[in-house]
Amino acid sequence: MNIIAIDIGGTEIKYGLVSLRGEVIFSSSLLTEASKGVEQLLEKIFKIVEKLKDEKTVGIGVSATGQIDGRIGKVVGGTNLIPGWIGTNLVEILERKYKVPAVLENDVNCAALGEMWMGAAKGKENFLCLTIGTGIGGGIVLKGELLRGESSVAAEFGHIQIVKNGV
Repeated sequence: MNIIAIDIGGTEIKYGLVSLRGEVIFSSSLLTEASKGVEQLLEKIFKIVEKLKDEKTVGIGVSATGQIDGRIGKVVGGTNLIPGWIGTNLVEILERKYKVPAVLENDVNCAALGEMWMGAAKGKENFLCLTIGTGIGGGIVLKGELLRGESSVAAEFGHIQIVKNGV
């Protein structure tokens, strides 16, 4: 049984097929072309899923740039890096189209969970994960649980307002 794994970044979409034990069976990438908007992005995601989905596929896991409410699989905020991305309920779209369970979570929250599962934070209950890519991202794990915050944007360090009512 395998999971289709997709990471949507500001520059690249990295994707692959991963076993339930975390073994990478296949991986590749392509340019996000973020400025072309959410419809173009969805078409790229659909092509990836259709390329990788088979009878062994048990789900689709997506990590993505932006402020994501992983509890409902929806983009709730962030920059306008991908026009039309904010408000997209990717989980609903993927589950309706492909009839398998799907999840969407912030990319750095996923990185933190991955580090806790198999990486540098294995065995740790409390830690902070930072990434520097197209933007700055953060993920916090407290008492072995991902800290999402009241509005699902805890640890979004790249979106900290410095000046009251400023950008």
